[in-house]
Amino acid sequence: MTTKKNNADDDVLAIPVTISQATKDIVSYYLAHEMASEFSEVQGTDLLLCGKIVLKAINSYQMKDPIAWQEENPQEDQLASEYIQRLSDYKSQYNIWSIVKKRGGKVTQLLGRNFLKVIFEEVEDEILNNEQNQTQSSPSIKTLDQFLVIFREELSKPDSFFWSGNFVEHMKQRTQERVQKAKERVEQQQEEEGSSGQQRSVQEKLTQYFLQSSS
Repeated sequence: MTTKKNNADDDVLAIPVTISQATKDIVSYYLAHEMASEFSEVQGTDLLLCGKIVLKAINSYQMKDPIAWQEENPQEDQLASEYIQRLSDYKSQYNIWSIVKKRGGKVTQLLGRNFLKVIFEEVEDEILNNEQNQTQSSPSIKTLDQFLVIFREELSKPDSFFWSGNFVEHMKQRTQERVQKAKERVEQQQEEEGSSGQQRSVQEKLTQYFLQSSS
């Protein structure tokens, strides 16, 4: 009997929420909520295109080796401790990215939030500077920029439910809360109508009494 040997790479690539899943959830969320106020005048197909553009850019992004990256990103005014941490994070994510590339895997389907935090600033610049994203079949620059702003905010937000791994549970809870609020509004309306009906009944009886008294 042989036992399966654990591959260290498999442990490295254990991601709770992949980039692909989080991106799809963000798009789905805004589509389901009428694109919210940020996208009130945006067609759903444009939001889908924004998501595809982001995923494509991340998959095609080529990380520089840590030495080249360090040369292009000197410490400057950054605190030494912060720069060392930043460089350490880059090296760690570069090693993971290299594993994915070695396997021929798709970055967005295998990596997650920590990796994306390291590269997103440069990916975002590439997206906005890519002329292919400014054609007639592409979403407007304004829409793409709005999507990137929201995407960046969710990426940096510690309690973002898109990256927490409980997106489905969160949406179920939100649905239950909306149903409960709707039920409370209906009950309140029924109470107000009932109270109004009682007042009308009393008024009618008083009117009838005075009419009978005056006859």
